[in-house]
Amino acid sequence: MAASNMPQIWIDGTPAAGLSPLDRGLAYGDGVFETISVNRGALPLLAYHLQRLQRSAAELAIDLSDAALARAIEPIFAQLNSVSFGVIKIILTRGDGGRGYDPAGAERSRLICFYFPADAAIANEKEPCTVRLCKQRLGRNPTLAGHKHLSRIEQVIARAEWSDSAIAEGILCDSEGEVIEATSHNLFIWQDDTWLTPSLDQCGVKGVMRQLLCESIIPATGAKVREDSLRLEDIKAAEELFICNSVKGVRPVGEIVDDEGNLWFRLPSSDRAQQLQAAVNMYFEKAVN
Repeated sequence: MAASNMPQIWIDGTPAAGLSPLDRGLAYGDGVFETISVNRGALPLLAYHLQRLQRSAAELAIDLSDAALARAIEPIFAQLNSVSFGVIKIILTRGDGGRGYDPAGAERSRLICFYFPADAAIANEKEPCTVRLCKQRLGRNPTLAGHKHLSRIEQVIARAEWSDSAIAEGILCDSEGEVIEATSHNLFIWQDDTWLTPSLDQCGVKGVMRQLLCESIIPATGAKVREDSLRLEDIKAAEELFICNSVKGVRPVGEIVDDEGNLWFRLPSSDRAQQLQAAVNMYFEKAVN
């Protein structure tokens, strides 16, 4: 791939620079997406991403054949040996449609693939970060819960709440006051000798790093992990908190500020989270080598 800070774009496997204005992903957020980390030319979490993409497509009744997916991503995979780091984004939309919400007639889905180059891996920042509490709330919708759909306006509004670069993320609650996630990360707290992560049956994204941690990384350390309903008082009772996603890995949280920037809570430790960082790094090392 060319050495450039500009992303390369393919639509259905063909180089492209534009998108039909009739695409339902553009008009209605009618689609799903994946953001995949490239680490020294390898894609350690690829299988998790493609499985989620296929699950979400099936749940939302968007056509996604194995052949179409292979054709769309082949141009990127063909050039992975020439890149070291970056991010691949895959967007699946329902394709072109007419005016109105009725999806009838939009029967040819579209796969849009981006490659964003980077100079180094963007993962596993060791120093505990600062996050804030967001005013924005997430609406409950069990049909969309867990899926990484294109309708991200709630996250956009939440992320616009702060511009201070010292704040790494914002914690989001839902309309009923339950803690769900950060704007682009999942979260875990250590409490009563167990890692707890919000159950995402009403809203939120079931991230692939969250899945890896729950199914593999955390059990391998001998620790317990459980999905549960969490509220802000549970955050204040936590001994540790970390946020995570597939691009930035595990990020320990040291401080939480409120929506006016005042200190709300300081976490007492990050030792266990840093151990999970090391375990994730080892997982990536094995995938690369």
